[in-house]
This record gives sequence, C-alpha cells and structure tokens, in this order.
Amino acid sequence: MRPEPTAPIRLVTDDLLPPAPAPPTLPAWFWSVVLGVVTLACAVGWLITHTAPLLWGLVPYTMLGNSLAMIPYDWYLPAIVQHQPALLVVAIATLATVLIEFWNMDVIARLLSRQGTAAFRGHTVTTRLLGWYQKAPWWTLVVAGFAPVIPFYPCRFLATLARYPMWRYQSAIVVGRSVRYAVLAGAGLLLPIPPVAYFVVGVVLLVVFVTKYLQLRRSSRPA
Repeated sequence: MRPEPTAPIRLVTDDLLPPAPAPPTLPAWFWSVVLGVVTLACAVGWLITHTAPLLWGLVPYTMLGNSLAMIPYDWYLPAIVQHQPALLVVAIATLATVLIEFWNMDVIARLLSRQGTAAFRGHTVTTRLLGWYQKAPWWTLVVAGFAPVIPFYPCRFLATLARYPMWRYQSAIVVGRSVRYAVLAGAGLLLPIPPVAYFVVGVVLLVVFVTKYLQLRRSSRPA
C-alpha cells in the first residue's frame, strides 16, 4: 500500500510578509530642519513681542505632543483658550499637528523599510491589526485621531505598512484632530479648572495605553 503524499512544507519567506514601505525620497534631515526652523521662529516671535507665551508655545508643544515621544498635550488647549480665541487655537494646533505628522511618517517609513523590521512586519499582531485597518483606513485614522481612549500611535505604523497615500492620511489628521481640539477648547471654556487637572488626565490615559500595549505583547508571545 503506497503512502499518501504529504503536502510540501511551505517556508516562511519575505514574500509572505507585508511589503516594506519605500524609503522617503527627501533627505533624512529635511523635516527635522523644518521643525527646528518653525520652533526657532516661535521662540524669536515671543522674544520680540514678550506677549502671549502660551500662544507662541502652542506650535512647538503641539508638535512635541504629537511626535513619537507621546508627551501628554491635551491639557494645553483647555488652558490656553482661557486667554486666547478658541478658533485661532484650534487652527494653529491643527496646522502644527499636520507638520509634525510629516516628520513622524518619514521616520517610521525609514524604520520599517529596513530588513531588520521584517519580524515586526510579519508578527501575528501586526498582520491582524493591518487587516482590520485596511477595511476602513480613513475612518480608522479619523476616529483614532479624535477619540482620546483610542491610541493613535499604532495607526502611524499601520498607515505606513499599508502604503496609505500621504494626502489621505493628512486629510484624516485634519478632520480627526481638529474635532478633538475643538472639544478640548470647548471643555476649557465650559470648565475653567486648573490646567494641572487636564495634565493629570493626559498622564493617566498614557499609562493606560502603555499598560494595555505591554499586556498585548505578553499575550502574543508563544508559551
């Protein structure tokens, strides 16, 4: 009796992984220089006028809070709208967020285009999240950009892995973040409480996100 042929063993190769994003065409220093020039301009503007330090600091602090550093920044808008027009604050914060997102996506694209990130791109959690993201990419970015309980940090990696067009990505940023900033500004006008209270809430949300992320990584590891 002839033994039944066994199925060929399929080796895991780079072809089975999500494709690596193409490295950015701009020099690696370009967006860093742009951010540095904008920050320096804000500092010079404050030194010349000696007025509205919170307004001059809105751009660099918004860029820092939306950078890969994950610094809590939500408290800044409720504090500043008690001294500056809310619409102006929301508009400036949104533009600053768009600017820093160019830098974020540039850094992530360079990172994920390296061969050393193949294990991350092929990880079970990464591929599963990427599949969910690709069902509704634009709305995923909008909702994550607006809702404070949904971490936006992973969305940057998912958008990069999905090779999502930058103009679509930035349009979702404008919609999601501007709505979020408007809500924060409204909270500052309706609840003029000390800014430290908003800062504490931001820290708590950051701790919750990091804790959930670490738990997810532990659960995804093989026993």
